[in-house]
Amino acid sequence: LSIFSFGTGTIIFDSTSSIVIIFIFIHFIKSELRLHTTIALIMVRKEREPQGWRPIVGDRVICTSSGYAYEARVMGIGKDPKDNDKNPETKYFIHYNGWNKNWDEWVRIDRLKEFSEDNMKDVEETQKKVKSSRGPGSGRKKLGPHLSRANTSTTSLSQSSLDESVILEPEKPVFLDKEVKIKIPQELKDWLIDDDDNIKNKKLTVLPAKPSITMILKDFITFKKTSSKNMNEAVLGEMTLGIKDYFNVMLGSHLLYKFERLQYQHLLKDQGKDVDLAAHYGVIHLVRLFTKIGKILAHSTLEPQNVQTIISYMQELLKYISKQTALFDIEKNYSVAPPEYIKNALK
Repeated sequence: LSIFSFGTGTIIFDSTSSIVIIFIFIHFIKSELRLHTTIALIMVRKEREPQGWRPIVGDRVICTSSGYAYEARVMGIGKDPKDNDKNPETKYFIHYNGWNKNWDEWVRIDRLKEFSEDNMKDVEETQKKVKSSRGPGSGRKKLGPHLSRANTSTTSLSQSSLDESVILEPEKPVFLDKEVKIKIPQELKDWLIDDDDNIKNKKLTVLPAKPSITMILKDFITFKKTSSKNMNEAVLGEMTLGIKDYFNVMLGSHLLYKFERLQYQHLLKDQGKDVDLAAHYGVIHLVRLFTKIGKILAHSTLEPQNVQTIISYMQELLKYISKQTALFDIEKNYSVAPPEYIKNALK
C-alpha cells in the first residue's frame, strides 16, 4: 500500500487491487476551492432580478414606502420568511437610518433606489413632511418608515430566510465590519487618476477592450503556471472564475461612471442581457473592481484565514498587472465620444 500527498489531498494507491482512492479534505473544498461561493456574498441570482442597478449587502439605498422616501442600508439579501411560495422572489432586508430596528423589513427591488444626490432630494422632502406632521405636544403618533404595514412587530434577519448565494456560513449572520484593505500598486493608482481625467474629458473606453479581462486572467494563470512551482492550479482556476463572476455582476451597478452607462446599455442591447461583460471590458475596469472589493469582503462571514487566501490572490493579480504596464497602452484604450452620445449621456 503506497500513500502520496499533494497539498491538502491524499492519494492512497492499493497496488494489489489496482484501486486508486482520492480523498480531498472537506476543509479544502469549503475554504479554498470555492471563490464562487465567496464572491456570491455580494451576488444576487440573475434569473430572479432585472438587469441594471442592484444593491449589495452594506449598500446605502433610498427605500420608498407609502409615498415617502427614506435613507436606508441593505443588511441582507434572500427570502422573506413571511413568503410561503414555493419559489419566493429575492428580497432585501433593510434598516432605516435613524429608526430603531423595529422598523427593519424585507422589501422588493422595486422599492429601492440607488443612493445619489438626486434621490436624496426625495428623502429631504419626506423629512419636511415628517416635521410638519408633528407639532409640540400634539400627541401625534411618530411617522414611521412604512405606514401601510399592518403588523409593526420587529422583523428579524433570520438565517433560514437568507439566500444561500448571499450568506456563506449557515451558523453566522451578516455583520458589517471594518473594511478589508486591498493595496493598489502606485502604477495602477496613476491609471485611475488618468482614467478619471479621461471620463471628465468625455472619453470612453473602446469596446471590446484589447486585451479583455478574460484574456488578462487567462494570461495570469499561464504566468503563474510557469513561475510558481507550488501553485495549486485548481484553486487558481476557481479564484479566476470567481473574479469574472464578481465583475459581471457588479459592473453595471458599481463600476461605471454616469457618462459610461449609456455605452453599457448599448452593449446589453446589442449582445443580450447574458453577455459576458469580462470579454468586452478591459484592464482599467478590472482595476476599478479592486477599489470596491474590500468593502464586500468586510461583510463576509468567512474565517479570517479564508479571507486572507482571497486577498493574497488578488494582491498577486494586481502585482502582475502593475508589472505588465508595457502591455497595456492605456491612452489607446480611450476615444472621444461622438457628439450624439455626449448629448444623450448627459440628459
